[in-house]
Amino acid sequence: LSEPALVPVLQQATAGICQIFEQALERAVACGELSGCDDRVALAGYLQCVMSGLRTQVKSGLPAASIRATVAVVMASLNSV
Repeated sequence: LSEPALVPVLQQATAGICQIFEQALERAVACGELSGCDDRVALAGYLQCVMSGLRTQVKSGLPAASIRATVAVVMASLNSV
């Protein structure tokens, strides 16, 4: 990162997003929408990375159908956790 002062801001934002994903995963397990997963922290980190990548795809102008296909793969992967 070319601006060291942004590192703590980005770390805090990433941690916040991961925490939101962790809470959503806990609710999904509690509701039976998702089978129990061993490491929700790691899964939340995975989802945060996917979200970041999807944002890049959108900004680069990838067709919506391609992005939807990627999201479908991600959602299917959650069923195998």
